This record gives sequence, C-alpha cells and structure tokens, in this order.
Amino acid sequence: MITTYLYLYVLPRLTIKVYKKWKEDQQEIVKLKQDLEGEELLSVEKSKELKMELYKFRDEAYKKQQSLVEELETYKKTYSTEQQRYKDEINSNKQRNSSMEQEIKSLQEENNKLKANLELKKESKNIEHYKQMAASSPNLETIQKDLVASTNVKNLKKDLAQIKTAPMSNKFTDDEKILLFIKKRGEASIANISNELSHLDQDTIERKISKFVQEGILKFINNSSDKDDYYYLSPSGEVKVSYIK
Repeated sequence: MITTYLYLYVLPRLTIKVYKKWKEDQQEIVKLKQDLEGEELLSVEKSKELKMELYKFRDEAYKKQQSLVEELETYKKTYSTEQQRYKDEINSNKQRNSSMEQEIKSLQEENNKLKANLELKKESKNIEHYKQMAASSPNLETIQKDLVASTNVKNLKKDLAQIKTAPMSNKFTDDEKILLFIKKRGEASIANISNELSHLDQDTIERKISKFVQEGILKFINNSSDKDDYYYLSPSGEVKVSYIK
C-alpha cells in the first residue's frame, strides 16, 4: 500500500518538477543561442564569461535535481520504514493470535479432561449406589403393611422371594425379623425363632405368632389335627408355622 502510494503519487510529482525545470532550462538555452546568433561575434573574454554563466546555471539545475532525488529517496526510506513497522506489527499480532489459539486449545483439552473425570466420578458414584442397593436388604415397609393387613398376599410372592436372601438388619422391627426368619426357612418353631432372635423371650414370640395366625399371615403346621392350635404354642416350642400360600 505504501509502495503503491510512493509510485503513484509522490514519484510522479517529483518527476514532473524535474521535467519542468529541465524544459525551462532548455528553453533558456535556446533563447541564449538565438540571442547569440543575432549578435556580433563575441570577444574571447565575453565568450568565457557566458560559458561560465552557462556552466553555473547547469550546475544549479543539477543541484536542484539532486536535491529532488534525495528528497524522493528520503520519502522512500521513511515510507519503507513505516511499511516494515506495519508488517512487523501484523506478524506480531499473528504470533499473539497463534499463541492465544494454542492457549484456548489447551484450556479446551483441560476442560474435556475435567468433564471426563467428572463423568467418571458420576459413573463411579452410580455404580457404588447400585452396589449398595444390591447388597442391602429390600425395603419391607410396604410388604409388612400388606402382610399385617392380610391384603394381596398372593401378589407378594415375588417380593417375598427376595426376603429369603435378605440378611437380618437392625433397621427391621421384631415383627419383620420373625417373618423374615420364617420365610427364609420355609417354616419355623418358637424354639428356632428364639435361638435366632435371642433378645425376644418365648412368650413374646408366642404372642406375635398368634397375632400373625389370627391375621391370616401364618398358619400352624400341626402333627395332630385333633389338638387346639394354640396348644402348640406352649413353651415346649414344638409347634411350627409357615406362610399361608
């Protein structure tokens, strides 16, 4: 752009100036020649004087021409320096942009790593959550309510099947522990339950089983059908109970 400006604007103007000056000088020389031709022959001294004036005039014209050339060279150097400065600035901006692009790329890669780590943590948390769910006992709150209410017992077979593998836990009530123990074994006696749940005495176990029998959750397994069912709930613990299917 600067070079174009020099060649299209500055240089033509300087060239025109030089050309005009040269043309004026030529016209002056022609005029002098015409004047000389119309005059008588000059003396040697006058001829030398005129030659000296002519040389002097030519030297001044040459000096002016050289001055214009030097001025033009100065303009060239100045604009060349400015042009180089702009080029350097453009290259510097390109380098800064490239550096910023690399930095942005690095930040994006770091961000992707953080996202990946976050996803792994989320996945790990989910896996651990499911492991804990798999290792924990099923929630028997709803099941127990249905059992106690003696409603929809047959539809609970699928859920009750999970109880067989569920470990005893302190979060279960005594009623739930008794029912779980009976369900896991298929059947149980007061003695069996008392051995498993040592914190309960046999009278308490007897009362709870009687309640479950009355509610239709459990049934007695009798060796002799002519005896009263409640007879088998004596402390001897011979009676066995199982779920009603």
